[in-house]
Amino acid sequence: MGEISASEVVDSACDALVAGLDTPNLRILAACTRAEADYDVHDLLPPALAELGPSTQSVARPAKKPPCERSHGACSPAS
Repeated sequence: MGEISASEVVDSACDALVAGLDTPNLRILAACTRAEADYDVHDLLPPALAELGPSTQSVARPAKKPPCERSHGACSPAS
């Protein structure tokens, strides 16, 4: 999706959920596997951003974090 990879978009969706943002499409985006991300992010990102509001329409490049600081278990969608 331009300057960042699809898996980085998914990582950012996880980070957003952990930070307290929570919408149905953001959960779907965060739940993508790395294999799914390359195919699905292009379609999933616009509705997720639309749910978050107009201030998210210009997506900033996420800050790089060392792999040890990322925990994808924390962003699993609740049942």
